Amino acid sequence: DTPFGPVRADRAFIDALTERCPATDLFAEELGHRTEHSIEFQALFLKYLFPDREVAFVPVLCGSFYEAISARRSPGDTEAVRGFVEALRETAEKDGRRVCLIAGVDFAHVGTKFGDRGPMTPAFLGAVASEDRERIEAIEALDAEAFFGTISRDGDRRRICGTSSIYTMLHAMDAAEGRLLRYDRTVDPQTDSCVTFASMAFY
Repeated sequence: DTPFGPVRADRAFIDALTERCPATDLFAEELGHRTEHSIEFQALFLKYLFPDREVAFVPVLCGSFYEAISARRSPGDTEAVRGFVEALRETAEKDGRRVCLIAGVDFAHVGTKFGDRGPMTPAFLGAVASEDRERIEAIEALDAEAFFGTISRDGDRRRICGTSSIYTMLHAMDAAEGRLLRYDRTVDPQTDSCVTFASMAFY
């Protein structure tokens, strides 16, 4: 439910996706949806943009890639990840409707609040932005492995919370190019911390 009316879960798509993942229980942690704000925001924005249309969506929460990051190996080497990505892509291809994939994510989480030491100087924030730009370039190139490599090589020291969602989206969607629309950050002086984010489109 949203202030603009309900947004319907596409049960037919969800059922088809579930059938293509027989080895994985896609509902094992379903209660996580109750407090996941990124999906709530996207549902709200979709209903705001299309108030008079029946918008259906498939909410997907992507788990952590901590083990793959620690081992510095591709998440795609994991059968569960590879199987889900293939199932999502095939379900979208065979659905017969236009499917839009949306990743509601953040980039870097840095500063005292997140465990970094020392003040957030302009030089520090500049280094974070430079690393983010490298990730954005990999995403624009639709290169999920290069994107993941920018995170795994330093053990995800910038705490990129959208890693698994972006990786999954890049592998699952059928796009020819990515484009950065805007990059920005929000700074909290009280906690000497910062979160970065970007808006991107794929065609």
